[in-house]
Amino acid sequence: MPAADWDEPDEPRYFLPDAYVEPKADAAGVVGLVCGIVSLIAAFAVCVTCGFSAFLALPVSVVGLVFSWRGRGNFQATGLALNLLAFFPALAVVGFISWAMLKPRPDADGAPDAPPAAREPN
Repeated sequence: MPAADWDEPDEPRYFLPDAYVEPKADAAGVVGLVCGIVSLIAAFAVCVTCGFSAFLALPVSVVGLVFSWRGRGNFQATGLALNLLAFFPALAVVGFISWAMLKPRPDADGAPDAPPAAREPN
C-alpha cells in the first residue's frame, strides 16, 4: 500500500477508559493502616515489656484512628479495625497502671500512707 493512500486516524488507537477511575488508596489511609500495625504490635508487646509499651500503643492508635477516619476504601476499614483493636486494650492497661500507681496503699495499721512527719508516734 503506498504511503499516500493511507489515511491517518483522527484519534490515537490505544485504549482510553471512558471515565477517570479514582485510586482506591490514599495517603491518609496508608498512614492509618501503618499506625494500626505498629500500635497492634506494641499492644501485643505489653506482655513482654511489663505494660510499658501500652504507653506507646495508645497515642499511636489515636493518630492511626484519625488518619484512618480520613482515608477511604479498604485501607480505611482495615486501619480503623486495627487501631480499635489496639486502642481499647492499651487504654485498659494504661488506666490500670495509672490507677495502681496513684492508689493510696494502706499501712500495716490499715491507715493510708502518710508522710512520716504527719504520723502519730506509737
